[in-house]
Amino acid sequence: LKNFATKDDLKNFATKDDLKNMEDGMLTGLDKILGKLDKMDKENIVHDHSHKKIDDLFGDHEKRIKILEEK
Repeated sequence: LKNFATKDDLKNFATKDDLKNMEDGMLTGLDKILGKLDKMDKENIVHDHSHKKIDDLFGDHEKRIKILEEK
């Protein structure tokens, strides 16, 4: 004898609309996360460029100081 689910049993399961709403919510959340990651990536690029500029500036100073000290 096989037991089949009744309508009352099936009320506890998600419908297609429930799953679609859940998917939409997850995609919206992922969009927010990707937006933040993109912003952080751009900020890191600017930050790294600033440090490279500073390193280049100080590297040049070190070379100039060494030349002056040798005189």
